[in-house]
Amino acid sequence: MIVEIRESIEQTTVQLDEFGFAIIQKEINLAPGMRHTMVQADLFQDTIITTAQDAGVSFEYFVTPYPVIYTEMNFQDFPFTQGNRGPAAAVDTVLFKAILTQGQQSQLHNMETFPNQTLGTIPTFSWYTPRLYITILVHGFEEDIVKNLSLSFYIAIDEKKVSQLQAGLGILREWSIAQGMNLVNQGRMIPKADNVGQIFPMWKHGGIAPEYMIRGNAIADFFTQYHSTQSEKTMNTTNIRTFVRAANTMVASGEAFGAVDPSKGPVPDWIKFGLSPGLITGPIRPQWPPLKYFDNGNGMTL
Repeated sequence: MIVEIRESIEQTTVQLDEFGFAIIQKEINLAPGMRHTMVQADLFQDTIITTAQDAGVSFEYFVTPYPVIYTEMNFQDFPFTQGNRGPAAAVDTVLFKAILTQGQQSQLHNMETFPNQTLGTIPTFSWYTPRLYITILVHGFEEDIVKNLSLSFYIAIDEKKVSQLQAGLGILREWSIAQGMNLVNQGRMIPKADNVGQIFPMWKHGGIAPEYMIRGNAIADFFTQYHSTQSEKTMNTTNIRTFVRAANTMVASGEAFGAVDPSKGPVPDWIKFGLSPGLITGPIRPQWPPLKYFDNGNGMTL
């Protein structure tokens, strides 16, 4: 069943605090015991928004199953700092997010949305919590007054009846991940000089990387896996690990991957592809058998 919702947030004036920040929120109730899937979503600016100090003002617009918790991260740092931005669009609880920035006074704001206009017209996210929260985080100048705020939102939701267990587990998950992350600092920084050789280094040398070619009579000693339960015969495990050890040899940038073994000859790195982890990591270490106990705590004799 498709349910269409049209809602708006309209305020004649919005008083910003000493940090130029304000929060506006509205709650929408949905049918319980359903899996809700967002089919379409759109946001429209109804008015030209101004401020008492004729200063620029920006908005973060969220649609979520739980109230938005602002973070300790900045919305912008120049020309002046605006803190306490909302969660990123990548957070699971964010169903729809828009950022409205003002290029010039007395004009409509520029708008960026997630999902974008293309994705916003097809089914995307699903949730089970029987609520929607529309939240606007206002970022402006300190002690300023935002005038004539009006934003309209449209969402089409596909509601499907599910079992009480599925709905309960979905609500529990959404409640647990609704906790906000105050500070996020992720992503691995790689210096330019260290990037060479980490993935595919041949872009620096040009052409294809040199390769070792395995000797024809050495293949008879190697282990080839036809299927998860069927393999070629091989001489012994030690012989296989000789190949794996040579294939795992570290080489300098620009050299062929693998190594030259005194007895097996050239061994390329692709020899180890597809082998079971036990052959690559080494023999299984001996260990004591697990202990089993009776209900009274006495050990069983097996």
